[in-house]
Amino acid sequence: MRKFVAALSVAALGAVACTTTGTSGGSASSAPEFKASGMYAHMKFLSDDLMEGREAGTRGHQLAANYVAAHLERWGATPGGDDGSYFQQVPLRVHTADVDASSASITQNGRTQNLVIGDDALISSSPLHTEYGASGDVVFVGYGIDDPLGRHNDYESLDVDGKIVVFLGGVPGDMDLASDEAAVLQSTGTKVKMAADHGAVAAFQLFVPAPGSGFNFERLRFFITRPNTTWVGADGSTRGAGLIGGVLSEAGAAKLFAGASTSLDDVIAASRSGAAVPTFDTGASMTFAGKSTHEDILSPNVAGVIPGTDPALKDEYIILSAHLDHIGIASEPQDGDAIRNGAMDNASGSSALLEVVRALLESGEPPRRSLMLLWVTAEEKGLLGASYFASNPTVPADNIVANINLDMPLLTYEFTDVVAFGAPRSTMSAALDAAAATIGVSVSPDPMPEQNLFVRSDHYEFVQKGIPSVFLFTGFENGGDEAFQNFFATNYHQVGDEIDQGIDFESAARFAHLNYEILRNIDAMSARPAWFAGDFFGQFYDGPMSDLPPPAVAIDAEVATE
Repeated sequence: MRKFVAALSVAALGAVACTTTGTSGGSASSAPEFKASGMYAHMKFLSDDLMEGREAGTRGHQLAANYVAAHLERWGATPGGDDGSYFQQVPLRVHTADVDASSASITQNGRTQNLVIGDDALISSSPLHTEYGASGDVVFVGYGIDDPLGRHNDYESLDVDGKIVVFLGGVPGDMDLASDEAAVLQSTGTKVKMAADHGAVAAFQLFVPAPGSGFNFERLRFFITRPNTTWVGADGSTRGAGLIGGVLSEAGAAKLFAGASTSLDDVIAASRSGAAVPTFDTGASMTFAGKSTHEDILSPNVAGVIPGTDPALKDEYIILSAHLDHIGIASEPQDGDAIRNGAMDNASGSSALLEVVRALLESGEPPRRSLMLLWVTAEEKGLLGASYFASNPTVPADNIVANINLDMPLLTYEFTDVVAFGAPRSTMSAALDAAAATIGVSVSPDPMPEQNLFVRSDHYEFVQKGIPSVFLFTGFENGGDEAFQNFFATNYHQVGDEIDQGIDFESAARFAHLNYEILRNIDAMSARPAWFAGDFFGQFYDGPMSDLPPPAVAIDAEVATE
């Protein structure tokens, strides 16, 4: 799992009230046995030193992918990858900015002055070009947000077609956004896409550090100039808008705004006070250029299919996903060990998905809808394997109706509750509640909504395609809070994330069983899963919308048991 350390403060891991309880419940089928021994065998192999930490594009990751594919073939799942295979090759590109080859200048009132690279501006690397640049008039677009829900539009009175835009980070103080909505709208990727949608040829963020944060432009240089990874398709497509640009410091922006109708000081003061930030043509033009080095790597997603049997529903696909990769070998050994094995992250979710598939195929009860079984690569590099599949699916995109994602359940204790990110947003909520009741666990609300975990794992790539998704996490009751604190303090992304860290394999089998029950209940739904009426993600990403209001509906209305 990516970027999770900061989310787990001691204060956030307190007791969480449960929303449902129960020790029994309905299910769409009688469940087969879920085996602790099977979970142990899969997790032990996938986290063995032989896998060398399963970094995307490495020999170890390929060995892990071969292991998963061999089980799919043995159990009788249909290949779901490229050319009749179990592999979808993901074309990863590592792109690194050549800072010394960058340049930028601005022209105002017939006078041209250079921007100092590293002090005034930084030019981002490009995944599509080794040499690139742009010229154009510069427009300041405030926060750079054109909210599709109609609550704010910085572009309303601006023409940026063929121009370079400059935007602030963050979101307007008067939008009164929930934390997850703010996370989407303040994303640089979201703002760059909005700029591209309005015809801009380049986009620069105005970097204004928060007072007292200690994060300055010099530190930002590290993130701009380090190697970055994305995917680049054979047709030249890539993740996101592909728009070039970079970052301006306050010193660089002061030069840019010198002849503008509004000063930089006024812009910063307005943003910090929560007042409306003006948008305006700066009266300046900019020319910039950059160079990047490229390194191309192939790394496979593993994909299998279990065909559905219902004539009316078999063309619909439910995706079950887990990321197979981890972060490989550390540059500096710890106590003589440099392999970051990733037993919990995410051999646990990958193994649970294998156990669900085995149980399903051995149950003798095939699903009504078709199932896409997907172990994605390069999650640790930015959800890239899931992003590539979501943009280049091996089944018709319009036929994908739901995603169930399994990412790093903590399994060092007997969990008695779970947190279901995304479930309260869609008609799959009732299916999950019933599944939890079946195995005797409760469903707790998100204890850390301010950390926006719903946008931090592979399912979010499917959400961005409008697909209702759910991501299940073991909860914080019954010692879960201590287990989380211990894991993130000692083993997360470290060499200690190994098979011998006290994993409770009976709980691991129960986690697999729970996801099996969720799958069965979603498959039993008569209607295609949809976002609840008014849900932000459903509206923002143009997904199928239900007339039903959140937070939930009766299980009898949505899950048809057989």
